[in-house]
Amino acid sequence: MNIEIMQPEKTKYPVEFSILIPAYNEAKNILATINETIKVLYGFNKSHEILVVDDGSTDDTAEVLSGYLPEEEKVKLISYFPNKGKGYALKYGTNFLNGEYTLFLDADLDLHPSHLINMFEILKANNADAVIGSKMHKDSVIHVPFYRKVFSFTYYLLIKILFRLSVRDTQTGIKLFRTEVLKNAYRMLL
Repeated sequence: MNIEIMQPEKTKYPVEFSILIPAYNEAKNILATINETIKVLYGFNKSHEILVVDDGSTDDTAEVLSGYLPEEEKVKLISYFPNKGKGYALKYGTNFLNGEYTLFLDADLDLHPSHLINMFEILKANNADAVIGSKMHKDSVIHVPFYRKVFSFTYYLLIKILFRLSVRDTQTGIKLFRTEVLKNAYRMLL
């Protein structure tokens, strides 16, 4: 009789969630954002990492984070200079992801990281590859000047016409992806 010992299948990703935070001159906000994100993640899913991409900040963003990092091993800093913009920071940070799912989160806490929980439920329930937050959703409560609403709506129409993309708020600061899909999309851009 042969006995075969089965090993647990190794997951392709060492953690379940990667939180990718692009930061440019966010020394005043970054620790509050990280602390709020950690609170949400420890209550929701302890299998995570937080990657902050310092996009060539000229303030003390990197220094503030460097003092914080020894206290929290799940937070990592990726830094480069000069500033190359949010899009580059997100694309660059994608090279360092270890999570099965990736949340893009702005560094200013304009949108709270607790949205991750609902977004993940939506992603799983719909077997989706991405869930995009929207300040333009009918249930959103935001206070912006009328001219910004006009510009936002005009931009939405332009994107819809040019790219046939039905996402109402492409510039929102919170998006959740299956990491493999995200990495494949970035590879297609090369």
